[in-house]
Amino acid sequence: MDPIQDAVTFFESQEPGEELSYTEVAKRYNINRVTLARRHQGVQTTRAAAKTTGIDCKRHHANSEAKYNLYFDLLY
Repeated sequence: MDPIQDAVTFFESQEPGEELSYTEVAKRYNINRVTLARRHQGVQTTRAAAKTTGIDCKRHHANSEAKYNLYFDLLY
């Protein structure tokens, strides 16, 4: 693995409530702090997006022009 991925993995392995700063970890792995923060936040954003519930997924797919047209055709 590359050092940034090692640092992200290190962040992910920490216990909940254990606070580490990006600066501390960046120094430990000899990497850029900003790059580490961006990569780590990108991983967390991706994980949060993957945790959608079934109803959220259905709501997302229901929002299409074709489905709106079918709905209004039923009304008239």
